[in-house]
Amino acid sequence: MEKNLNAYVTEVSTNFKRGTTEMLLLALLTLQDWYVYELSKVLQETSKGLFDIQGPSMYTALYRLQNRGFVSSRSEPVGKRNRIYYHILPKGEEYLKRVMEEYFDVNRGVLEVLKHTGLNNGNGQC
Repeated sequence: MEKNLNAYVTEVSTNFKRGTTEMLLLALLTLQDWYVYELSKVLQETSKGLFDIQGPSMYTALYRLQNRGFVSSRSEPVGKRNRIYYHILPKGEEYLKRVMEEYFDVNRGVLEVLKHTGLNNGNGQC
């Protein structure tokens, strides 16, 4: 059975978001240290709901960043529990800078091709 058009668009959207999630998490960590719930909430709010990454997916991304040496974590007691805060490291700041450069280069290239085709006026809107 063939996928419907919405399923294809959802798949592309998921892939776009997957490719930028780490960049956005690191960017937010340049502002302050966050714990997962806060980070998830601010990401959702600042993206106007386009990035709604919850629990397991957020932890997976943060663990991956931590394993690469881009972020560190610390535990702070809150009541009877501990809250884990994440902090961007210098290596993570350098990685973020390079990934942002790549992102903007790719974005410019995509917009130029769409502009050339007449499907886009060059400002990111269709």
